[in-house]
Amino acid sequence: MKKILLLIILLGGNAAWADFIRDDTSGTVTDTKRHLQWQDDSNKIILGDWMKAIDICEKLEIAQYNDWRLPNINELISITDYEKTNNITVDAFNYTRSRYFWSSTTVNNSTKNAWAIDFGVGHSNTAHKSYSNYIRCVRTVK
Repeated sequence: MKKILLLIILLGGNAAWADFIRDDTSGTVTDTKRHLQWQDDSNKIILGDWMKAIDICEKLEIAQYNDWRLPNINELISITDYEKTNNITVDAFNYTRSRYFWSSTTVNNSTKNAWAIDFGVGHSNTAHKSYSNYIRCVRTVK
């Protein structure tokens, strides 16, 4: 891990990438710092409304795991690289979209809305749960 971090620093990259391990075979990225494993499979990163997003994640099976869920807003923020000016997903991910992704976090004063992040430029915003946004699932690594 230290060699990766040193290489990233020497190349002028974001040192945060060193916390992530990409597994192209399983279609996942594991965040070793936060103990999260992320879906990174191009066939499963799709659009849907908020209820579909929750359902997709609950039914997802990747890398022989079936305990996937829709990430909360803080977990989504953890895979952003705000040093980039566009497509701000951490470089460890192969499959990114410069659009909004759903979080499981409902807006406090409006249960009809949930938080989402635009991975194109990094804006977080609320969206009506009927809107169609991208879905990326996560699981806790035990």
